[in-house]
Amino acid sequence: MNKKNRFIVPLVLGLAAVLFFATAVVSAVVLRTSDKIVSIDYECNYSHNSSFISSIAAALGNRAAEFNKGVCLMEKKEYGEAYDVMVSAAEKGLAPAQSRLGYMYAEGLGVTQDSKISEHWYRMAANQGYIDAMVSLGNMYYSGVEDYGIHKDFNTAFHYYSDAAYAGGADAQLYLAYMYLRGEGTEQDLEKAFEWTEKSAEQGFAQAQNELGRAYEQMKQDYNKAIEWYKKAAAQGYQDAQKNLDRLYENGGAPQTASKQSTADDPLGDLDLDNLFTDEDTVGGDPFADLL
Repeated sequence: MNKKNRFIVPLVLGLAAVLFFATAVVSAVVLRTSDKIVSIDYECNYSHNSSFISSIAAALGNRAAEFNKGVCLMEKKEYGEAYDVMVSAAEKGLAPAQSRLGYMYAEGLGVTQDSKISEHWYRMAANQGYIDAMVSLGNMYYSGVEDYGIHKDFNTAFHYYSDAAYAGGADAQLYLAYMYLRGEGTEQDLEKAFEWTEKSAEQGFAQAQNELGRAYEQMKQDYNKAIEWYKKAAAQGYQDAQKNLDRLYENGGAPQTASKQSTADDPLGDLDLDNLFTDEDTVGGDPFADLL
């Protein structure tokens, strides 16, 4: 080997080592800080572990990867470890992790139950526009958690349900419909009650589809529309809707003989919204039943 080669070979090897080290450092930084590298998909593999890349990113402190790991640990009911990674992701400002941490405090999963701290984390996520957190806060204020100083407050519940509904939350849209129906936290507005139920149903929320079917059947006597919505809810396995379908078809073919069509100009038509969702013959459920 001549003198020139003796200098070139070590130089090339040295440059390669520096390049490798720099690449490793940059990769580590990217994995740690970028939410685009690791997506939040709420999925785990067959052994309930997050993906290989996500696992490495979680070890490096990537907040999305930490969230994914926490979800997987919760699936395995390893709540203590799940809490540790979820706190880390939440403290880095990841809204889904903040909302999930609020849930863990609300249910006492991996941590002592504390509704006040739960409210804090839900609020942090809600302030970022995270729909699930808005709905959870709405539920919290609708029912109240007196032991933790969270008093029942329909006005605040309405505020959070409204924000979530306008952001596209289908469950929030149905909750908002009921608040308009009852005049809770707002003036009673029967037209808005129907409209928000319809918005929720059109998004595929099975309970709202069933409630819309009940409204069309009992108040407007538009059986074709009622069957249409009952079928959509029943196709998702919503049992109350299937019971309503079965009852309709057992009643001597009423859908074919007594149908009235809704008008395009007035979607409410002659719908008696004062008794919306309250008919004893149809089968349905109050979305707030579990909160009271």
